[in-house]
Amino acid sequence: MTRTGRHLMLLLAAALVWRALVLASLGGHPLAEWHRWDQSDMAVYLKQAERLAGGDWLARRPVRPEHAWMAAAAAPGRWASWYPPGVFYQAPLYSYLLAPLAWAGVEPGWPARALQALAGIAACLLMYGFTRRLFGPAAGLAAGLATAAYAPLLMIETQPLKEPLALALALAALALVAGWLRRPRGPAPLLAGVVVGVLAMLHEGTPPIALALLLAGLARGRRLGARGAAGFAALFLLGALLGFAPLLARNVAVGAPPLAISTRPAITWALANHPDALEGGLRWSNPTPRFAEMMDEVAAGRPLPLAVGSAWQGDWPRLLLNWARRALALLSPAESPDNTALPYFRLYVPMLWLSLDFAILLPLAAVGLARRRPRAWWAALRRGSPMALTLLWLALMVPALAAVFPLGRLRLFLLPALAPLAGLGAVGLLAALRRRRPVRLAVLAAALLLAVAIQRGIDRAWPLGGWRATDFSVASRIYLDWREPARALAELERGQELLGAAAPKALAVELAQARGLNLELAGDRAGAAREYRRALTLDPGFAPARERLAGLDE
Repeated sequence: MTRTGRHLMLLLAAALVWRALVLASLGGHPLAEWHRWDQSDMAVYLKQAERLAGGDWLARRPVRPEHAWMAAAAAPGRWASWYPPGVFYQAPLYSYLLAPLAWAGVEPGWPARALQALAGIAACLLMYGFTRRLFGPAAGLAAGLATAAYAPLLMIETQPLKEPLALALALAALALVAGWLRRPRGPAPLLAGVVVGVLAMLHEGTPPIALALLLAGLARGRRLGARGAAGFAALFLLGALLGFAPLLARNVAVGAPPLAISTRPAITWALANHPDALEGGLRWSNPTPRFAEMMDEVAAGRPLPLAVGSAWQGDWPRLLLNWARRALALLSPAESPDNTALPYFRLYVPMLWLSLDFAILLPLAAVGLARRRPRAWWAALRRGSPMALTLLWLALMVPALAAVFPLGRLRLFLLPALAPLAGLGAVGLLAALRRRRPVRLAVLAAALLLAVAIQRGIDRAWPLGGWRATDFSVASRIYLDWREPARALAELERGQELLGAAAPKALAVELAQARGLNLELAGDRAGAAREYRRALTLDPGFAPARERLAGLDE
């Protein structure tokens, strides 16, 4: 067997074992049914899949969620006015992939996880192939192993979320273009375009990816002459049109704007950039009236940037400062997605403690950057070599991610640039140690320590991760659905203990309710009534406690 074959077998084994151990930890825990949380994106994908399977295959009536945070922002009628006719709320391809399960009446949890795991394994192998072209087989193996054991990716793979599939498709397009940059012949630009077109139907984060690939191809094609650059662009764009053709045809059929994908980008962009966003949009927060005013302007036909400028009353310097702050926050070691939380998952999935995370990935990537001199990176950009893809990817993806909430699931899209650099950095450190090159080792170690220091500084300035009361609340509700009130109570008590003084009132309300249920089951009706009254004292509108208390009084 060749060295490449051995590397691929090792990566396949590592990716399979890691995912098998992660998935085995979900059995018997609410994490296996997290998609039942009705306030999540997972629930929206599944609801759209069910509507498709019900016969509305063209989605003439796309699912528009009515989450609690939406109700706080505006009335349902006002939300309806913000949705262009026939446009999906989320990019639709993932729901179409889940629709056959809904049509067959199959519970989507484990089939979706199998699909996600396959996408994760494919991403590991594709990462190896791409990095091998850039920096050699040793760096490729290191990058592939980093992807196989990357905790944020492993966590998201356990849920019906589209990012693992999107990452695999992005890496496939990246590998195709990288191969063409080395040998500019064959149908690779067309195939890469098709993959990008399909990716656009799956995920709203496609534009910076497509632009990075196009610019790299144009830089390489320019050295072949005007016809070479034009040929690459024509094939790539034709492929993208072919890949996107199903959604284009559907949009035309239902009267939606032909190139529309979803309404989510405008909503997310406005949420992160309205003037009252928490900490300047560093993390998700409930919208304020000025968010609604921005969306009204967009619905009236005003471009989103102008609507944002209107809400900020022309204070562009502060808006750009927030954008720069979010770009810096991308370096934070914390993870802060809105449907999953790494600290909580690590409580119940031990393999995530043994996995790589951003706190390790970024410093190793900094070492990889330091291994190549600036003029080498500049030469790669001018020549359009595969190395140029990493710089273009970062140069376009960082501002795109900084335009929204920086620490959500979208940060996975930094992996195609950072994992190859991390692989290069890890190999460089080992080589400097093995060959006893103290000066080289000192330079690389300085890059590593500088990145760690920056991460720690950001984490102290903006502590964006940590425990979320929502996770303990969701888990307790699923336990109650399973008729296991004792475990629901234990979950809430653990949340109260871990959050301490930061625990919100809502968690105390649910804790009192859970104690009441357990006392009621134990036959202590007086104690149960006391806990239900405590819940109502904290929140007079808490209907479950009022109903249980009324039942005790009968």
